[in-house]
Amino acid sequence: MSGEGKRGDAAWPSYRASPRFYHDWVLRGLYPSFVAALAPAASRRKPPRCPIVSPCFHRFDGGGDVALTIRKDRTPAVLRQEAKAESDPRGARRLLAIANALSGMDRKTAAEAAGMDRQALRDWIIRYNADGIEGLRDRWARARPGRLEAGEQAELAALILRGPDPEAGGISAYTLEDLARICLERFGKPFHPASMSRVVRRLGFSRQKARPSHPKQDPAPMEAFKKSPGAHQRNSVYA
Repeated sequence: MSGEGKRGDAAWPSYRASPRFYHDWVLRGLYPSFVAALAPAASRRKPPRCPIVSPCFHRFDGGGDVALTIRKDRTPAVLRQEAKAESDPRGARRLLAIANALSGMDRKTAAEAAGMDRQALRDWIIRYNADGIEGLRDRWARARPGRLEAGEQAELAALILRGPDPEAGGISAYTLEDLARICLERFGKPFHPASMSRVVRRLGFSRQKARPSHPKQDPAPMEAFKKSPGAHQRNSVYA
């Protein structure tokens, strides 16, 4: 670099403040080469090239790229029979996709024929190799356990069957709000009435509501009306 001066020269501050510094170090690209010259040789080496791992049907075992094979203890015909007898349509599609791949189809065609992509088929092949047909079924997570223990549920069911005491409690039938209050008092576990409705349904109870009736209605005409034949019975040829 002519006329630039070096870092130890007296002309360096004036050169760095001049437009020539921008021209030489930025536009001509001298700054990256200057930094690379100062860096140690180890950091200038290119990173080692990693083997390309295909996202489908390959796995890296340390020694290289290994194709993912499918277990062959069942023939494609057997897998198609299993798919026909499978009640779960998702499991049937996975069986058909693996049967297609074992039949000689390329993996993309085998996956698309069963309504999935290659990556999904690869994942199901891994589970099929490990667990067989059982590995192709959905594994649902366990539901959250109920807040009431088995003994508490039995006590609540017995309480509902026994019913309230109108003289002691002033109520003739339990409501969801009453049951939620009882659970809080007896078990120390609060419930919203909507949550208590699900608890009651799991115990085998349903909501019962009496038909509304007028306080001044006369039951005698109602019984007579029930026993009298209707118009379709009076006009029937079989009457």
